[in-house]
Amino acid sequence: MYELKPHTADLILHVRASSLEELFDHSLKGLARAYLELYDEDLPRLPVQGERQVEIEGDSLEEIVHKLLREGVSAFDITRMIPTGFSLKELSYSSGTWRLKGSISLSKVPPEMVTGYVKAVTYHRYELKESYEYEVVLDL
Repeated sequence: MYELKPHTADLILHVRASSLEELFDHSLKGLARAYLELYDEDLPRLPVQGERQVEIEGDSLEEIVHKLLREGVSAFDITRMIPTGFSLKELSYSSGTWRLKGSISLSKVPPEMVTGYVKAVTYHRYELKESYEYEVVLDL
Protein backbone atom coordinates (compact mmCIF):
# COMPACT_ATOMS: atom_id res chain seq x y z
CA MET A 1 0.00 0.00 0.00
CA TYR A 2 1.22 3.46 -0.80
CA GLU A 3 -0.42 6.84 -0.74
CA LEU A 4 0.50 10.44 -1.38
CA LYS A 5 -0.42 13.33 0.90
CA PRO A 6 0.02 17.05 0.23
CA HIS A 7 2.66 18.74 2.41
CA THR A 8 3.19 22.49 2.05
CA ALA A 9 4.89 22.73 -1.36
CA ASP A 10 6.07 19.14 -1.20
CA LEU A 11 4.49 15.69 -1.12
CA ILE A 12 4.53 12.96 1.53
CA LEU A 13 4.94 9.39 0.34
CA HIS A 14 3.51 6.89 2.85
CA VAL A 15 4.34 3.23 2.24
CA ARG A 16 3.20 0.16 4.17
CA ALA A 17 4.05 -3.42 3.16
CA SER A 18 3.94 -6.98 4.49
CA SER A 19 7.47 -7.91 3.33
CA LEU A 20 10.71 -6.24 2.29
CA GLU A 21 10.19 -7.26 -1.33
CA GLU A 22 6.75 -5.61 -1.29
CA LEU A 23 8.21 -2.56 0.46
CA PHE A 24 10.73 -1.97 -2.34
CA ASP A 25 8.07 -2.46 -5.04
CA HIS A 26 5.47 -0.23 -3.35
CA SER A 27 8.10 2.46 -2.78
CA LEU A 28 8.70 2.83 -6.51
CA LYS A 29 5.01 2.59 -7.37
CA GLY A 30 4.35 5.41 -4.92
CA LEU A 31 7.14 7.41 -6.51
CA ALA A 32 5.53 6.82 -9.93
CA ARG A 33 2.29 8.28 -8.64
CA ALA A 34 4.19 11.37 -7.50
CA TYR A 35 5.23 11.99 -11.10
CA LEU A 36 1.71 11.42 -12.34
CA GLU A 37 0.07 13.20 -9.38
CA LEU A 38 -2.88 10.82 -9.24
CA TYR A 39 -3.77 11.56 -5.61
CA ASP A 40 -7.13 9.80 -5.59
CA GLU A 41 -6.51 7.02 -8.09
CA ASP A 42 -4.47 3.86 -8.28
CA LEU A 43 -1.47 3.78 -10.55
CA PRO A 44 -2.69 2.93 -14.04
CA ARG A 45 -1.32 -0.27 -15.55
CA LEU A 46 1.65 0.93 -17.52
CA PRO A 47 3.55 -1.47 -19.77
CA VAL A 48 7.14 -2.10 -18.70
CA GLN A 49 9.38 -0.81 -21.47
CA GLY A 50 12.76 -0.87 -19.80
CA GLU A 51 14.73 -1.82 -16.73
CA ARG A 52 17.46 -0.24 -14.67
CA GLN A 53 19.72 -2.65 -12.80
CA VAL A 54 20.65 -1.46 -9.32
CA GLU A 55 23.14 -2.58 -6.72
CA ILE A 56 22.82 -0.63 -3.48
CA GLU A 57 24.81 -0.84 -0.27
CA GLY A 58 23.95 0.75 3.05
CA ASP A 59 24.39 0.56 6.80
CA SER A 60 20.67 -0.03 7.38
CA LEU A 61 17.50 -1.07 5.58
CA GLU A 62 16.33 2.51 6.06
CA GLU A 63 19.30 3.71 4.01
CA ILE A 64 18.68 1.03 1.35
CA VAL A 65 15.05 2.14 0.82
CA HIS A 66 16.08 5.81 0.67
CA LYS A 67 18.79 5.06 -1.91
CA LEU A 68 16.32 2.98 -3.95
CA LEU A 69 13.93 5.95 -4.12
CA ARG A 70 16.83 8.17 -5.20
CA GLU A 71 17.66 5.62 -7.93
CA GLY A 72 14.04 5.93 -9.12
CA VAL A 73 14.35 9.72 -9.31
CA SER A 74 17.65 9.37 -11.17
CA ALA A 75 16.11 6.88 -13.62
CA PHE A 76 13.43 9.41 -14.53
CA ASP A 77 15.95 12.24 -14.87
CA ILE A 78 18.10 10.18 -17.25
CA THR A 79 15.51 8.25 -19.30
CA ARG A 80 12.29 10.27 -18.84
CA MET A 81 10.65 6.94 -18.03
CA ILE A 82 8.55 6.47 -14.87
CA PRO A 83 9.90 3.97 -12.27
CA THR A 84 6.89 1.69 -11.80
CA GLY A 85 8.11 -1.23 -9.71
CA PHE A 86 11.00 -3.30 -8.42
CA SER A 87 12.12 -6.86 -8.94
CA LEU A 88 14.29 -8.18 -6.11
CA LYS A 89 17.20 -10.40 -7.07
CA GLU A 90 19.20 -10.43 -3.83
CA LEU A 91 19.13 -8.89 -0.37
CA SER A 92 21.91 -9.72 2.05
CA TYR A 93 23.51 -8.51 5.26
CA SER A 94 27.15 -9.10 6.17
CA SER A 95 29.67 -7.33 8.40
CA GLY A 96 27.35 -4.39 9.12
CA THR A 97 26.45 -3.75 5.48
CA TRP A 98 23.19 -4.40 3.64
CA ARG A 99 23.34 -5.17 -0.09
CA LEU A 100 20.40 -4.96 -2.47
CA LYS A 101 20.41 -6.15 -6.08
CA GLY A 102 17.47 -5.94 -8.41
CA SER A 103 15.89 -4.06 -11.27
CA ILE A 104 13.64 -1.05 -11.46
CA SER A 105 10.82 -1.41 -14.01
CA LEU A 106 10.50 1.63 -16.26
CA SER A 107 7.47 2.77 -18.25
CA LYS A 108 7.28 5.44 -20.90
CA VAL A 109 4.27 7.73 -20.62
CA PRO A 110 3.18 10.63 -22.81
CA PRO A 111 4.77 13.87 -21.56
CA GLU A 112 1.34 15.37 -20.85
CA MET A 113 0.72 12.62 -18.24
CA VAL A 114 3.78 13.71 -16.24
CA THR A 115 2.30 16.43 -14.09
CA GLY A 116 4.73 16.34 -11.16
CA TYR A 117 8.49 16.46 -10.90
CA VAL A 118 10.40 15.04 -7.93
CA LYS A 119 13.63 16.95 -7.36
CA ALA A 120 14.81 14.96 -4.35
CA VAL A 121 13.92 12.43 -1.68
CA THR A 122 14.43 14.12 1.67
CA TYR A 123 15.14 12.73 5.12
CA HIS A 124 12.39 14.90 6.61
CA ARG A 125 9.98 12.73 8.67
CA TYR A 126 11.72 9.61 7.35
CA GLU A 127 11.91 6.55 9.59
CA LEU A 128 11.48 2.97 8.46
CA LYS A 129 9.56 1.02 11.10
CA GLU A 130 9.97 -2.70 11.79
CA SER A 131 6.45 -3.15 10.43
CA TYR A 132 7.76 -2.22 6.95
CA GLU A 133 6.16 1.20 7.01
CA TYR A 134 7.53 4.71 6.49
CA GLU A 135 6.73 8.23 5.37
CA VAL A 136 9.15 10.44 3.51
CA VAL A 137 8.83 13.94 2.07
CA LEU A 138 9.45 14.26 -1.65
CA ASP A 139 10.80 17.66 -2.69
CA LEU A 140 8.87 18.87 -5.72
